[in-house]
Amino acid sequence: MTLKQRLQQASDEGSALIGIFIGLPAFQATEAIAGSGFDFFIFDSEHSPSSLPALHAQLTALSRGSTIPIVRVPSNHAVSIKHILDLGVDAVMVPDVRTPEQAEAAVRAMHYPPRGIRGMGGSIRATDFGRDGGYYSRSSKNVCLIVQIESVEGFDNLEAICEVDGVDVLFFGPYDLAADAGYLAEPGHPKIAKKIEAGVATVRSCGKWAGLLTAPAQREHYAKQGATLISISSDVALLVKASDALAREHKSGYQSRSPKSE
Repeated sequence: MTLKQRLQQASDEGSALIGIFIGLPAFQATEAIAGSGFDFFIFDSEHSPSSLPALHAQLTALSRGSTIPIVRVPSNHAVSIKHILDLGVDAVMVPDVRTPEQAEAAVRAMHYPPRGIRGMGGSIRATDFGRDGGYYSRSSKNVCLIVQIESVEGFDNLEAICEVDGVDVLFFGPYDLAADAGYLAEPGHPKIAKKIEAGVATVRSCGKWAGLLTAPAQREHYAKQGATLISISSDVALLVKASDALAREHKSGYQSRSPKSE
């Protein structure tokens, strides 16, 4: 099932898809966490030390289960998007989309001509290395473009971005939005929360799917607000939290590593 199909199913049921970000470029970690049954993973190529070979291996690790891979590309660049699509990923997240023109550029990168500018590749993973000639005709229907709204400018242009044909999901990033709005490192600030709630309502009224990153305790709240794609943590955050808790419980004189002073 593609992400679009799963999103439509969730919308019809009045539910939300729940997943996490993946920042560790590790096959074994991905395979182990996939057994937990999350609906999706967002592989982060924007902020993590990822690479195409590592991502290829991680996608293979997901092939046994139903967890859907989404890849956040480093930037709104056609070549970066093409690389991910050629790996057989249908769902691509583009960070920091601020204008409808930027959204339209991402749409063009997602599609083959005449709709877009995606280059043709033959022996690629997406076509089962050349065995699946029907991939090209199916691609336009299956690809899912997720644009991140994480700036004040992006919010100001939200309705216009929603109107861009080919944008499927608008995903709100609270950390960057808070920083851009003057609340550095305060993603949970009440003004940011209210802004995102209003954004979710706007996206839904435009007939698009809304998504966001939030704390696990806020998952149900945003699902009730209408968000359909909700990330509640990351593999790195889960590892650090569990590691710190174990050390705190069993290590005498425990003290977590504090940031270096200036």
